[in-house]
Amino acid sequence: PLFMSTRVGRTEDLTSDAGRLTLPKVAFEVSTRINDVTPITPISLVTLALLSREERGFTAPETIEVLQPFEEFVAQRNLPTTFELPFTSSHQVADALDALAENGVVKRTEGLTETIYSIGPDQHLAAAYYRNTIIHFFVNAGITEVALGTGLLRNESMHSDAVIERALALRDLLKFEFFFSPSDEFADEIRDEIRRYEIGDISDALIDVDMEAMRPAKSPIVLRPFLEAYLVVSHALCSFDDEPVEADELRDSSLAMGEQLLYHGVLSTSEAVSTTLFASGIKLADNRRLLTASSRERQAFRRELTSILDVLSDIADFESF
Repeated sequence: PLFMSTRVGRTEDLTSDAGRLTLPKVAFEVSTRINDVTPITPISLVTLALLSREERGFTAPETIEVLQPFEEFVAQRNLPTTFELPFTSSHQVADALDALAENGVVKRTEGLTETIYSIGPDQHLAAAYYRNTIIHFFVNAGITEVALGTGLLRNESMHSDAVIERALALRDLLKFEFFFSPSDEFADEIRDEIRRYEIGDISDALIDVDMEAMRPAKSPIVLRPFLEAYLVVSHALCSFDDEPVEADELRDSSLAMGEQLLYHGVLSTSEAVSTTLFASGIKLADNRRLLTASSRERQAFRRELTSILDVLSDIADFESF
């Protein structure tokens, strides 16, 4: 139970500067608690696994193999589920795949000797709906991968303070998308994630990472659609040069820019062309005062996103992952 008496004093002035923060804080606490106890379902986990390997289809037994590292992730963190781990029966997985096929999310191809399940290019948004019900459990791991990957693949500092600083920057970038803990608590959560991959003691000056322990990479699956949507917004912003722009005008321009970048091959998934994701990207841009900023500042925002997405692509392609 969340007792309002512990959050709101009887004499508290809710119209004061401090009082106006009370409702958002309560809403944040409620939303965070909902996230914490939302159970992972077979369908949501299967969808997450399939989206991690969307370049091809799988049989039910092959899907079990793809699922295994994600099941291990869930088990290691003792996350809530509606089923018992592990998925050991191809019948269980086939039931989840058939349910997705019946709802048009997965294409079921009856071959001569095998049934193949795949997510078609026009079904990414539908599949993402199921994945996104559990995505919050994987966000910190994804952020940790990018923070570590930036150091490993870009020859940047692997000092623990530098890695945490990069993670905090990503937290700030995604703050309109996910419910994050306060900065100090979030930093501790990232340290816990690092310990899962680190060789030796995190208290040492430099972090030495066991890359094999990070397979498969979570960051491209979890973070890329949001960051690519923000990239679209940044490109749309840059098209206005130094001119101020209203949020509604930027949203319409982002839709047109999204189609352009998708068909030009800049975006990896149609999921990034989404008014819902654009809305968060526009909030971020507004929060950074970019709607009235100079062209130079807008271009810096675009470069920041491009750099992070380049690291994500390298992580996805890196054979150790």
